[in-house]
Amino acid sequence: MADLLINGQDAFVKYGVRMGDNFLNSLGAPAPMKAYIENDSRAKNGKQVLTGSAKIASRQLSLEFTIEGATQSDFTAKKRDFFQVLYGGALTISVPANDSDVYSHTPNQGTGDSVGLS
Repeated sequence: MADLLINGQDAFVKYGVRMGDNFLNSLGAPAPMKAYIENDSRAKNGKQVLTGSAKIASRQLSLEFTIEGATQSDFTAKKRDFFQVLYGGALTISVPANDSDVYSHTPNQGTGDSVGLS
């Protein structure tokens, strides 16, 4: 079984990539919650807070990877291929031995922001 999957492929076999220091801690850290919807209308006393459907906010992660190659040219080729997949747009990361979560990065049109845990 693969330790790390990137876009459904074994990251080590395809790109020579392994998880770096604190990879699982960073990936598994809880995301912050979005603020509840509030209505502080002048027409009503107090403030209304809708707490029925809490939502998870987006977060930014720094994940450390290591890249290995059998030779200098193998390392360079794997590094180039890995960078292409990182800069290629949609990206999914999963660690099957850790849990069944699939983390996704999908750049939104025009903003560069991303979404996702599925």
